[in-house]
Amino acid sequence: MKYLKEFEIINNGQPKRGDYVIVNYNYGDFHNLNNFLNNNIGKILDINNNEIYISYNVLEKDMLESIKTYFITYEDNIYKISLEMEYTDINFSSNKEDLEILLQANKFNL
Repeated sequence: MKYLKEFEIINNGQPKRGDYVIVNYNYGDFHNLNNFLNNNIGKILDINNNEIYISYNVLEKDMLESIKTYFITYEDNIYKISLEMEYTDINFSSNKEDLEILLQANKFNL
């Protein structure tokens, strides 16, 4: 059985370029955007002060029309978003599997 000790594996130090990330921030009434950011793993492209540039590898057919306007097409099937937030509003790790376990745990309220 896989388990995750959040304090040991996730959010260790400062996020850096190349880390995987789950955004835990809610942007007001933008429910579809919040749902996407809270339930998908992105990858940090760059960090500039408190602004974090994150890419998501998502097929265009899987991207809701209502949230496409918040993203910039970076490459084929990769969408980029720029978010200004504190590091406390994200979970990050250099290992994508750590965040996949966290998503599963949150899905089942574990």
